[in-house]
Amino acid sequence: LVTRCQFDEEETERVKQILDGVRDEQKEMCTLELEQAKEKAVFDKEELERRFQDQIHEIVLQKTKELEEARERERLEKERREKDEREERERKERKQRADEARRQSQLDNLEFDRLSDLFQQRLLDLQH
Repeated sequence: LVTRCQFDEEETERVKQILDGVRDEQKEMCTLELEQAKEKAVFDKEELERRFQDQIHEIVLQKTKELEEARERERLEKERREKDEREERERKERKQRADEARRQSQLDNLEFDRLSDLFQQRLLDLQH
């Protein structure tokens, strides 16, 4: 019975050591897995941050391009508007000069007619 108890105690101690060894191995495996998971999480976080920064950079480039295109459209529209306004001013000036020339021509014709009538009258007066 004593031998049996001693054997049971030794067996119990051996089983405890085995269990402790298994527990230690499990703890080490869990610790290793946890460290690997932490490393992967850090890598994933860095990868996500890099992708996020790349996306931000792409958005900034796209918005910058859109802004430059909008500015170019505004510049071209302003140039077109200024050209249209200049052409309209020039057209009005040509029309005004043509109107003035027509009026002057009419005045000159009236003056010529008056002088011609006066000349005709003097000729008639001289003939009588």
